[in-house]
Amino acid sequence: MVHLWLPKTFWLSLTNALLGAAVVLCILVVVVGLLCGSVSILRKRRSYRAEMDHDMQELFGTPRPLAAHRPATGQPGILAHFCACVRLVVAPLKRWHPFQHHG
Repeated sequence: MVHLWLPKTFWLSLTNALLGAAVVLCILVVVVGLLCGSVSILRKRRSYRAEMDHDMQELFGTPRPLAAHRPATGQPGILAHFCACVRLVVAPLKRWHPFQHHG
């Protein structure tokens, strides 16, 4: 007996549609799981950084400014110390020439 309102491929089409929906649902579950995992990792990193900053401030005090001279005290800052170290390394290299005898 053939039903006129049901095509021959009705059950095949219905099965394919349900399988497609199941696959899309599985993909969404995996993507949401990956995003939640990534967000939790980023939150942990942020909390570890904040904890590390807090511990470093407790050990060494607040960070000094990077200015060449600190305006409050007139003492050299970190940048001035770095520039002095660079000058100590670069000065001998400026005098060195590859074709001169250094012996």
